[in-house]
Amino acid sequence: MGARLPVRRVKGFTLIELLVVIAIIAILAALLFPVFFRAKSSAGTASCTTRMKQLGIAVILYADAHEDRLMPFAADLELSRVDSGTPAGTTISNRWWHQILPYTRSRDIFRCPADPIGTTWAKESGQPGTKPFPRSYMLNRALESLSLSVISSPGAALVIEKYEKAPDAWFDPPRDLYTVAFLGFSPLDKPRHAGGIIYTQIDTSTRFRPLDAWRADPCGLPMSGIDVVREHPIPDVAARTIWHPKCPR
Repeated sequence: MGARLPVRRVKGFTLIELLVVIAIIAILAALLFPVFFRAKSSAGTASCTTRMKQLGIAVILYADAHEDRLMPFAADLELSRVDSGTPAGTTISNRWWHQILPYTRSRDIFRCPADPIGTTWAKESGQPGTKPFPRSYMLNRALESLSLSVISSPGAALVIEKYEKAPDAWFDPPRDLYTVAFLGFSPLDKPRHAGGIIYTQIDTSTRFRPLDAWRADPCGLPMSGIDVVREHPIPDVAARTIWHPKCPR
């Protein structure tokens, strides 16, 4: 009989070696996950910024077509500079987002990709039962109805991001910097982009600013445009005033 071949023993991993490999994988995942998250967040921020710029351009195009004047504030209970005695009410034709649709040609740009909700009012499209479309942005009421030529604060925001659960259509400075009694939170709470809010200025340039920086000045100047309101007052309804104890009239 021939000699028996030696039996080869295959050496496996020991438990310690397996634990070391798992620990290395866990460490790498912990290091790389924030990188991937930041990259995804940056992409969302860039897309949101682009959409806000497009909205700003659409608003300015609307003004160009309406004798250099921005759209009036339309609500059921509060007043516009256009009429200091009677609220304009809410109709499909006077909602600001419907007024600029001819200049956007798309409803998609009204929603930030990082906003999972895009909350709307029940009368978002002007009438109960009409189908709203998600919206992540507000127009600044400080500038409503004004001619672009009289706005002396170039740093004032024109279009502003809103908190995803806030149904607000307009940003009301300085009240909205802090809270709205009937909502229980500020429309600027919980910003989506690294603790900050993107906004578009009158010149359609976009800016990013941490929410804490907005609130560093009780009136949110210059971004809030409250200096514009002081120069061109908004008719006030006492029960729903835009003013706040931290930033009085």
